Amino acid sequence: MMWLQARSEKMNELGRIRRPRGYYHFVNRILDTITKFTAPAMAHQSKILWLFSEDGPHLQYHVIIDEPMAAYLKDKYAEAIGVSPSSLILVFDGKPIQDQDTFDSLAMDDDDIIDVLVS
Repeated sequence: MMWLQARSEKMNELGRIRRPRGYYHFVNRILDTITKFTAPAMAHQSKILWLFSEDGPHLQYHVIIDEPMAAYLKDKYAEAIGVSPSSLILVFDGKPIQDQDTFDSLAMDDDDIIDVLVS
């Protein structure tokens, strides 16, 4: 019975439990700490893309979602097939990928396919 009386004293007029002084400050500090350590990891999130060519290999690459990717992908694919990166054209959804394009700017999804044309 004493427990019930103590519990009812901690309840406010709406029937909710009163939080101790500093409770919300404590919770906000925990959330700030979590955000501080997870935000940098989320900023450089990588996704998988596939590069397909008619007569070349089908290769998989990881790209960082907010960094330009055309030069990186051309260099890696050219190295794999033994040609110059300048001889490659990357095409996504029927449009050539420009040097400044990123994963996010092209609204790509994980495991999307990029067509590679060798000129």
